[in-house]
Amino acid sequence: MDKIKYVIIDDELQAHTALLDLMKIHIDFECIGEYFEVIEAIPNINRLKPDFIFLDVEMPNINGFELLNYIDKSIYVIITTSHRDYAYTGYENDVFHFLHKPIFHDKLLKVIYRLTEIFKPNPKENINVSPLKDEDNTYLYVSKLRENTIIKIQTKDICSIEKTGNNVEIRNDKGEFYYREDNISNIIKELPSNYFKIINRSTIINLAKAIWIDEKTVSVKNGKTFKVSPIFK
Repeated sequence: MDKIKYVIIDDELQAHTALLDLMKIHIDFECIGEYFEVIEAIPNINRLKPDFIFLDVEMPNINGFELLNYIDKSIYVIITTSHRDYAYTGYENDVFHFLHKPIFHDKLLKVIYRLTEIFKPNPKENINVSPLKDEDNTYLYVSKLRENTIIKIQTKDICSIEKTGNNVEIRNDKGEFYYREDNISNIIKELPSNYFKIINRSTIINLAKAIWIDEKTVSVKNGKTFKVSPIFK
């Protein structure tokens, strides 16, 4: 199996070094970058394309969560922090896991096992989903940009749903889009589970309107293309 590649972003030297030392025990994992500031990490993460990152939250100049706006959404994010108050923000950003500092090996092992299972090669499966039947169709309540009026749209017309700031953006196959002040985790509960799936921490697609380019990339009928996170594949 290829090495599972990761990056550490933490400005605390002791915590940074301790985590690196713990990870060296696991020979299937390879550290491909170490950074002490978010602003330095952003361009390098996009260049190196790690499988996951260890990310501290309280960082100099830029908060760790800000980094999530600039990196590929298919990259797993493991928050390392001494503050439990960030759990809700992490949930909003669909982070993969939280590790509370100081990090001990038994807690780290749980993450290692999960990541190893995810990155094991699996045979490619073809996904063929028929369009929603009338009895499977539901409605979603949304609004249009700069309008306060709430309207309902049929879920069978939806192609993709993306998290954008405090809102989610809902697009149909004609390219028309709507908004709702909500998050991906809540929206998915209102959609027919046989058709709508989360594919990365900020995107839901309608499988009936999806065209798979490869195992990591999917296109939908409104012309948008998305990366698929291994955890959701």
